Amino acid sequence: MSGVETIYPGASLAAGGGSGDVVGPASSIDGELVLFDGTTGALLKGGGVPSVYLGAMTWAELQASEYANGSVGLAALDADASVTITGWAQPVVMVPNADKTYWQGSNGFFPIYKAGLSSLNSVTGCNAAITWTLAADPSNGKTRITASGAHGWTSAVNGKCADITAWSGTGAAGLYELTYVDGTNMDLSVTYNAGYGNPTVSPINTEVVLRTLSMPAALMQAQSQQRITTVWRLTSSSNSHYCIVRMGATAYLYVTPSSVTGYHDVERLISNIGSVSSQVGQKSDSSPSGGGALATSSIDTSATFDIKPSGRTNTVNEYVELLHYTIEVCV
Repeated sequence: MSGVETIYPGASLAAGGGSGDVVGPASSIDGELVLFDGTTGALLKGGGVPSVYLGAMTWAELQASEYANGSVGLAALDADASVTITGWAQPVVMVPNADKTYWQGSNGFFPIYKAGLSSLNSVTGCNAAITWTLAADPSNGKTRITASGAHGWTSAVNGKCADITAWSGTGAAGLYELTYVDGTNMDLSVTYNAGYGNPTVSPINTEVVLRTLSMPAALMQAQSQQRITTVWRLTSSSNSHYCIVRMGATAYLYVTPSSVTGYHDVERLISNIGSVSSQVGQKSDSSPSGGGALATSSIDTSATFDIKPSGRTNTVNEYVELLHYTIEVCV
């Protein structure tokens, strides 16, 4: 082919015909191609970074790199550049958006969280106005607490969780599985420690957070959507049981199923509407495809924010249990 010279191993190039300095940009991006600017052979310009696969990394690592959202490095990448994000529910291939200002999933919605739960995922409330004290070591590998009066629980709630909001000593607040219940005592599935002190236990009619799911900063954009699916198990009675999902203070799911043993809420959407700090979603007490007034919030989704599935019971000795959740995002 005219004008092309093949260089074999061991060969050397003849010296060029030009002389003097070559002038280029004041700065460049690591890995960027270099092109001649004009025909003088003395002026150079940036040619962009060639199509590249950045490899596998976490979202935090990508945002700490030279290819973060809004960076010069991202803008210089070819449109078919890609990266695999790890650390979410499954690896996600991401590509630059059309104007190369942020990363988006290569195939629509992708999961950030997906989990089936088998422990510390339920809430059951005791009678109100009950105080609790730490009992002596029951010598069964558990911690026993004793009620000041009739707490209302029976063995029907063994395996479910009490919400302990505080201990007077070194005990940690949180959900504790019940392993034994009688008229005045209950055992918690944690090894006894005399330093725990006395607990404060949430009574009925208390909304209890079952999971706090932190969404990553810098991911959501002005038109991004979240899609949330939850599966719940309940005491089957005519009493009210509350299945709740909140973003900030706003409940995007707030239903009270009764006389059923379960509830499945599928693909409930929360949409940013022209701003990372303005959201709308379906009416919280309707089906995901139902009508009615919209739920709204003003959460800054460019920063880290939380999605919180919660439960509440209005009747002692009954429970609400979160069995599974999925949170997907379409950037």
